[in-house]
Amino acid sequence: MGNTASGILFGGLLILAGLLAWKFPNLISFYSLLPKAERKNIDLKAAGKASCIVLVAAGIAGALLNWIFCTAGWAGAELAMIAPLAIGVLLLFFLLRKYNSNPASSKRYRANAITLSAITLAAILCLIWWARPTGVELGKNSIAFTGIYGMELSFENIRSVSLEERLPAIEARVNGIGMGNIQKGNYRLSGIGKCKLHVNLEHPPFLRILTNDGEQIFYNAKEREMTLSLYDTLSLALKSPERH
Repeated sequence: MGNTASGILFGGLLILAGLLAWKFPNLISFYSLLPKAERKNIDLKAAGKASCIVLVAAGIAGALLNWIFCTAGWAGAELAMIAPLAIGVLLLFFLLRKYNSNPASSKRYRANAITLSAITLAAILCLIWWARPTGVELGKNSIAFTGIYGMELSFENIRSVSLEERLPAIEARVNGIGMGNIQKGNYRLSGIGKCKLHVNLEHPPFLRILTNDGEQIFYNAKEREMTLSLYDTLSLALKSPERH
């Protein structure tokens, strides 16, 4: 439900921004950054109306997509809101050029357009990469968690494994990525302290790995059966005579 609420908040803020742009078009960022001599060549009324339409549409689309993905159980539902916002920002940037009749700003506009497009594309690709589920690769004597904040552990360095139906409360994210139910990186958990998370909070149980040096790693897959299977595999590996 928290994800749905964030979608409603996100959409509401964009809609509010659109209405403000229509009511107070002089607040539009590109206008406020222009020299005073160039501002008189801006059709502010049309620019404000265009901004309102794009922002309201992006807000509704983002909230709707977030709700659809939340209903479907996708933990990275917040990412669905990014696409309408990114498309809206780019569309608005190119659209507002129509209402700017300053010829001197065309070169600067093209440079800004290229920069904005590159930044937007890079941000979307980063979010998609961060939201990917952590992969697991089992070797003969080790387990590796792939993707961002990935790591490899030898079976000899694992003291114990257990299954937890509930993850202790997150006290702080020290260095990691938190997007809704997806939590990856270095965290502090209540009653545990520092640990590494590769989890989707919406799909318990959680595999808990304790290393010989006291480090703790929590991992789970979207499918419960995969988490249980990995626990069984590691349990058997730790009982192997080769470890003793």
